[in-house]
Amino acid sequence: MIDSLTKFLVLTAQELQNPLILKQKDHVFYLLLNSKANTFTQPFTRSIHHLLDQVEAHPGPTSLVTLSLSKLYSGGMDLKQMGGLEAEDQRHCLM
Repeated sequence: MIDSLTKFLVLTAQELQNPLILKQKDHVFYLLLNSKANTFTQPFTRSIHHLLDQVEAHPGPTSLVTLSLSKLYSGGMDLKQMGGLEAEDQRHCLM
């Protein structure tokens, strides 16, 4: 499936090095989670928010498909990283 998706979205080797990939085909955006466990850390969450801002700014009808290029869609929050954050930063990770 990943090979078919790579060809469909014309993913480059360089793009496949990124933990998150946003591609667009017509009015459909594809947000690809591309880390081994796709655990949500503060930088990972901020990157997702930035990419969602790009989708939201698209004029006209828009849809979003999210999927993982690894076996695991998401390992949830990175609890080790969350434990080391201040309460305010923890709250922002959840938004």
